[in-house]
Amino acid sequence: MSICSIQFLLFTGLALLVYYLLPARLGKAQPYVLLAASLAFFLSLSPKAVCWLLLAALASFGFALLIERRPRRRKCWLVLDVLFVLGLLAALKYHTFFTDLLFGGAPSRLELLCARYLLLPIGVSFYSLAALGYVIDVYREKYKAERNFFRFLLFLVYFPHILQGPIARYDKFSPQLEQMHGFDWDGFNSGLRRMLWGYIKKMVIADRAAVFVGGVYAHAAAAGGTELFIASLLYTVQIYADFSGCVDIMCGISELFGIGLAPNFEQPYLSRSLGDFWRRWHISLSSWFRDYLYIPLGGNRRGRVRRYLNVLIVFLVSGFWHGAGWNFIVWGAIHGVWQILEELFYRNGLGRKPGEVSGRLAWLQTLVTFLVVNFAWIFFSNDSLRTGLKIVRNILLRPSLWVLGNGGLFSFGLKAPEMFLLVFFIALLIAVDVLNSRGIRGRDILARQPLPVRWLLLLLGVLAVFVFGVYGQSYNASSFIYMQF
Repeated sequence: MSICSIQFLLFTGLALLVYYLLPARLGKAQPYVLLAASLAFFLSLSPKAVCWLLLAALASFGFALLIERRPRRRKCWLVLDVLFVLGLLAALKYHTFFTDLLFGGAPSRLELLCARYLLLPIGVSFYSLAALGYVIDVYREKYKAERNFFRFLLFLVYFPHILQGPIARYDKFSPQLEQMHGFDWDGFNSGLRRMLWGYIKKMVIADRAAVFVGGVYAHAAAAGGTELFIASLLYTVQIYADFSGCVDIMCGISELFGIGLAPNFEQPYLSRSLGDFWRRWHISLSSWFRDYLYIPLGGNRRGRVRRYLNVLIVFLVSGFWHGAGWNFIVWGAIHGVWQILEELFYRNGLGRKPGEVSGRLAWLQTLVTFLVVNFAWIFFSNDSLRTGLKIVRNILLRPSLWVLGNGGLFSFGLKAPEMFLLVFFIALLIAVDVLNSRGIRGRDILARQPLPVRWLLLLLGVLAVFVFGVYGQSYNASSFIYMQF
């Protein structure tokens, strides 16, 4: 069941009806309505994946209880849980990578068996990190272990966040799932507006950009440098609109249920440094790696060299978490190395730190950061390191500026009107992000308008999705980029 389908909207509407129409004396049943809806949604995506989810949930639930009840071996229980959850993740997600390293060439019998039985479940990376964070927090005595397995399972499988996050923390998120939520029109209205903006970002911007990017990258070996560079820029827009669009849709749906999800984006492409970028992009993942990997490695407490090594380790792990391929590892390495170079640059007095400048110099720092992020996305967006390197080589060595004037750009799937439409909505996305960065939220501006104006703008937004959204027989609305991770 695709998030961008009518079936999904009907499913959500039915879940909301049952959720809010329960008699007051059955209010405590609301969490179980959410659990049933979440399991039904997960089953519709991947029936076989429910077994793997239940295994991870049972292991983390059980080991957390053992940590509390048999404290003498608490470190042993923690290690066993980490090995089990990471081993399950590795078997499901990285079996092809490791078997290729071991055997290479023609597929071995082990590879064929893995391909047949170890299908990658949707959302496995996200619920694995959430489960690990929960057990580690119990080990650190941050809170008590949950005694009700169904409450813990709902924390993992809650459908608005299982696909692409945000990666929730148990102590902050689970209490919301247990509360009684009465219908609140203001929150419901806010959720609908956020969903609409998410659908515009996903279906009007990201999916249209994907047509051009796919058309160019399909002929990467023969394409000129200009087309490839524009495709790389549009992929940078695509992945942001795609990922943040999905998060907006699901956060909006969560608001309909009266449950808030943690913010996951804060205008990342307006960052002035790569460190700032990772405080704004996929915030829940960045904070997870900070709290559960970077700080346990020593953080910045063991000297400058050790700090740089820790930064590099975190980003290499982050790259490998995103995908089982050398291109993802290189993507992580670029981010890690550039952050180290940034710190060395400013520490040695070779430039003014981002917080110390304004005006043109601030925008120059933003531009440099954006170009570095864009360069790294080239490796992330392709299926192999070799392809990424070819694209970089062609961008640098095979300029083709003439395509800007001879209409050559319109031969990759988007005609001139569609390209101009894409540029218009990208400009709208940038304008909204700039306003948000200045503390001016578009939703607040809309809420202050007279009722007829609000309805007109909302109607225009709905029409934009239905008229300008990308559809067609070959279009798969469920193929969000980050869903594969």
